[in-house]
Amino acid sequence: MLSQEWNDFKNLYSETFPDNDEDQVEILAWAIRRCCYEIENVENIITKVNNDRLSKIFIDVIRFNKGYKLLAGICNKSAQGGGLKKQIDLLIESSLIEKRVPITLLK
Repeated sequence: MLSQEWNDFKNLYSETFPDNDEDQVEILAWAIRRCCYEIENVENIITKVNNDRLSKIFIDVIRFNKGYKLLAGICNKSAQGGGLKKQIDLLIESSLIEKRVPITLLK
């Protein structure tokens, strides 16, 4: 039974997830690229990671011969003190400069 196999896997899995944004964004970029195998009519997904002032992923999706440009950023600062707002503002600013649709990844 699939549910039992999943539970067994979760109990035996011992790998740790990275703590830093740079490594997390690399894993996320890998997962996003794999989505083209799961989403119908998506021909290609290209990702490029950038870790300058904010860990972000430039995402280009090709579907029905049309291109979509997205920019995903990890925003994980505390809302207290305005850190989270600064990260979101930086993502929006970057997306306007790059002419991409922003995607905020909160954790």
